[in-house]
Amino acid sequence: MLLTHIKIAFRTLRKNRLTTSLNIIGLAVGFAVCLFVGLWMQYELSFDRFHADAGRIFRLTNTFKSETESFSQAPCGPAFGAHIPLKISGVTSATRVYEESGRLEVDGKVFQEPRMVVADANFFRFFSFEITSGDPDRFLTEPGNIVLTEKTAMKYFGDENPVGKPMRLDGAHTFTVSGVVKDAPAASQILVRSGAADGFFEKTCRRGMGYKKC
Repeated sequence: MLLTHIKIAFRTLRKNRLTTSLNIIGLAVGFAVCLFVGLWMQYELSFDRFHADAGRIFRLTNTFKSETESFSQAPCGPAFGAHIPLKISGVTSATRVYEESGRLEVDGKVFQEPRMVVADANFFRFFSFEITSGDPDRFLTEPGNIVLTEKTAMKYFGDENPVGKPMRLDGAHTFTVSGVVKDAPAASQILVRSGAADGFFEKTCRRGMGYKKC
């Protein structure tokens, strides 16, 4: 009985080849689109989930409103990060991150680094980037400290341990490598290649953002 139904179905499909082809193509395209959308949503929802406290970390945004327009943006003034834990009881801690580019130099090796992060001292306690070498509690405690990713450390120092070695930034600032972390996964908003200490943060936001106090 089942075999008879299958034969009838195949005869019908062969008889209406154009309709059958369109149906099969439509079904295949539908499956492909559903699979693509599912994979894309899985990737987007996986961002920053590797951090130990991912469920407690939030990114602050600004919303500007006027009589004619309203828009939101991610960048905020550095004073927000400094004062929010003091003003809002539900916020236990905050860290500020400012991304810029710079020219790093070590023993004649000079490269333009497009993704440098200037951050507060608690940055590596806030985010769970895997530590390769160095003490994370002391990574950014000094204004002249800098932390490198494995890829960046390899580019400047090869197989040597870079911790404790000096680097020059833009020919004007001298930093000491205080630690090395593994490269950030692709599903990370912060694709840090190197991070400078919070003492340098104040100089940066005064110069780059026009603030007198950060």
